[in-house]
Amino acid sequence: MGCDSILEINLLIIPPSFDTVTVAACNSFTSPSNLQTWTVSGTYNDTLTNSMSCDSILTIHLNILNPSIHTISMNACDSLVSPSGNQTWYQTGTYTDTLINSLGCDSMVTINLTLHPSYYMQQSITSCSSLVSPSGNYTWQNTGIYLDTLTTKMGCDSIIEISLTIPPTTSTTLTESACKKYHSPSGNYVWFTSGTYIDTIPNHQGCDSIITIHLTIDTVNITVLYRNDSLISTANNASFQWLNCNTNTVIPDATDSVLLLLQNGKFSVEINSSGCIDTSNCILVTTVGIEPPRFGTIKISPNPTIGTINIDGIIPTENTVIEIYTILGSLILKTNSQNVDHIDLEIPGLRGTYLMVLYTPRGIQRFTIVKQ
Repeated sequence: MGCDSILEINLLIIPPSFDTVTVAACNSFTSPSNLQTWTVSGTYNDTLTNSMSCDSILTIHLNILNPSIHTISMNACDSLVSPSGNQTWYQTGTYTDTLINSLGCDSMVTINLTLHPSYYMQQSITSCSSLVSPSGNYTWQNTGIYLDTLTTKMGCDSIIEISLTIPPTTSTTLTESACKKYHSPSGNYVWFTSGTYIDTIPNHQGCDSIITIHLTIDTVNITVLYRNDSLISTANNASFQWLNCNTNTVIPDATDSVLLLLQNGKFSVEINSSGCIDTSNCILVTTVGIEPPRFGTIKISPNPTIGTINIDGIIPTENTVIEIYTILGSLILKTNSQNVDHIDLEIPGLRGTYLMVLYTPRGIQRFTIVKQ
């Protein structure tokens, strides 16, 4: 209508609000209004709208934090999981990983990585009774396949698969006989008496082989008697060889159990009894040549002789054994007579002195015969 309309206004003037904050940020910081981005530490103002729709002036003391950067060298076995846990590396090389440092910013890590291999080996081993594993952590007593772990000089695992064979202990029993003493199969023992013994030797697998030995020690009867100028061995079922201890020589043809002595000296006998050989002690004889008393009417003629002698005075009803020996005691002739009172004998051999011995039920008579 063109007339005045008078408006009464109740006006409230609200001043802007002010605030101050201190902020730390990594690399850069975007203002709360999103209108600015700061990359350098400093004091900045930003304007926001408060709840009254008026300006809110914000003073920001800003500290820009830079990321930390590190380089490290690492050794690992086979592979390495990155420090962040986000990657796994399987080859030697240089790698980068990102962590969060204590200020909450990125920590860039450059890793010079050297990877060392672990090893897996297989072995076949034969052992006796038991085997201590290469690591020393296990003792295995049965045949089987086992795993053991060692550490290489770089600290990595070295895994060993062991195919183990534990062979059984072998044993055997022997029945043995020996002369005077017996050396055990191992060579560790010498036994001098009969009995049952145990010995141990390695078998073809290098393990113990237990031997039970039933042992008989054979001994030789080396007892020698001296009677009527004769040395008599008391051994039975044996062979003999008489020895001259003065000259350390064998007496030729002296291989009977009885040695008829023609001279004084020292004598012994070597006796072989079923392959067991032993020698008696030397026996000193000093009475040879002392004639025993004779009996009867036996006569020898001619003496000296050129070869044949006549023996008279033999009693026909007696069995008379006649032996002729060399001066060294070797028997060269042996005969016997019965139902006769006269015998003619040819002395074999070369010229020399011989001993004739007559054995009768009444005793022994000796005659020295000279062959010219």
